[in-house]
Amino acid sequence: MEGENGEGGIINSLVEPRFTGIYDTVDEKSAREAINELLSFLHFSKSDEESGNASPIPVEFIVSTHGGVAVEMFAVYDVMRLVRNHMPLCTFGVGKVMSSGLLLLAAGTKGQRMIGKNTRLMFHDVVASSDGHLFEIEDSLKETKKIKDVYHECLAAETNLTRKQLKSLINRRKNIYFSAEEAVEWGFADLIV
Repeated sequence: MEGENGEGGIINSLVEPRFTGIYDTVDEKSAREAINELLSFLHFSKSDEESGNASPIPVEFIVSTHGGVAVEMFAVYDVMRLVRNHMPLCTFGVGKVMSSGLLLLAAGTKGQRMIGKNTRLMFHDVVASSDGHLFEIEDSLKETKKIKDVYHECLAAETNLTRKQLKSLINRRKNIYFSAEEAVEWGFADLIV
């Protein structure tokens, strides 16, 4: 973990309130750091429950990213879902919330997902590239299609958009930029701050 002065991709704090997030590309390093933080908060929450504290301390998860690697996004998303089953998970999108960052913003506890008024948001379809032998390219294409299906399923579960609406957006075959107001309307966030 990099220094506690805010350098690097993650805010590191084990004091109340509990803050973490992704301020960088969603990759192995930022995902590992976010997951470690989230799991440590979960551990402290379980300790609080065992000691008789009735109300768990909420986790504040800040998202500001251009996006990144889908499998790392899914890793963080799965841990966020685990955490929100045990305590409130407040997400806050600031600056830029694009690509894989959208699912992380939407993964917060419903009613506690915030977005900055001037945040730039962008949605696009899964991006992939491959090279090698033909069978490797075909395998890569099959895997990319699976990732796309899971991504759409997760977005539909977390937002107000149906899979049909997501498909309609994707069929535009371009990056779709949208406002904080549209993020609330579409269900990626609940409140504009």
